[in-house]
Amino acid sequence: MALLKKLPYFLICILVFSGCDTEKASQNNDELVTSADLLTTLSNDRDFDSWTADFHIWTTKKNEIVVFDPNKDVRNLFILQGASSSIVNQRNNFDVLYLKHGLVLINQNSGEKFYLGVPKPEEEKNRKAIASKINFDKNITGHGLIYGTMTPEDFKDGLNKLKEESSIIEYFNNSGNNRSSSCTNGGVGSTSCSNGGDGCSVSCGSGYYACCNTRCSCQENPVTQD
Repeated sequence: MALLKKLPYFLICILVFSGCDTEKASQNNDELVTSADLLTTLSNDRDFDSWTADFHIWTTKKNEIVVFDPNKDVRNLFILQGASSSIVNQRNNFDVLYLKHGLVLINQNSGEKFYLGVPKPEEEKNRKAIASKINFDKNITGHGLIYGTMTPEDFKDGLNKLKEESSIIEYFNNSGNNRSSSCTNGGVGSTSCSNGGDGCSVSCGSGYYACCNTRCSCQENPVTQD
């Protein structure tokens, strides 16, 4: 899907403009170095998307951490399934780095830094590289990381209604024309899938398989009979 890569102001100062206010830069030097080093680390050999937006973040009763930007025509949505910890309900400007199996969130106002990811070998390499540059306030794992977009039809009940749902995944799977128990892509044995084009994608950890139809999620592996 077509994501706009937007770098926060202080990164643009470092990487593009040589005439930025040096006094302002020196006052925030620790943050500048940390963020610039992080971006450099990622850009060397990793596929990622980055942008800045006014995100809402909350945790559902069924241990889903939801990261949602409701302010655009195409509303970006991330869900960490089976989260090992929670994040207190908040809304703020965040720098977001999406690495397919993990998500980095940096609160522009408080400076809080969160890492959400699926414990997979390829993601552990990313996490360690990032952790060497940034001290995360929370490092949260889950059994699945979903990325998708919401349409006006998905969002018709409003944000407050959405935040009251015990499970965002179940809410979408049971709404409108989204009801489907079969996997168009993925299925048992698959650890990731997408439904193509501008649709959703998902990465799943051990014990779960990726399932993509009109929506994407991680499903628990079926019990095998001996």
